[in-house]
Amino acid sequence: MKLEALAAGLGAGVLVGALTRIVETPRIAFGPYALDGNGALAIPVILAPLVVFAGWLWLTRRTRWLSPETVVYAVGLVLGSGMGYGAAMSSAARRPVPRSGSVSSSSPRRSSPRRRARSCARGS
Repeated sequence: MKLEALAAGLGAGVLVGALTRIVETPRIAFGPYALDGNGALAIPVILAPLVVFAGWLWLTRRTRWLSPETVVYAVGLVLGSGMGYGAAMSSAARRPVPRSGSVSSSSPRRSSPRRRARSCARGS
């Protein structure tokens, strides 16, 4: 039973970790909210408690409350999430990085206050 709990925790953790890494790299946005970069932290914040609840519910229906299997499941979940994130990270590192066309921004360049003061002193 402990091996099943460990396997379930590892599997759930790998899914959460890989999904976090996969969502972190592309630009996914919903209005003002974006999931790229630090926004990807929403994935484990939302999914981890749900996965813990589902796993512990599954285990308590099979065993008694607070059995050692619940601890083994939690350890598997933590290890699996690190493994999933690392595996998705290493596979993303092998992909070529797409090149963008231009580095400059489309917004006009603003002059600094010092530059404006110099141009006013010159009379231009």
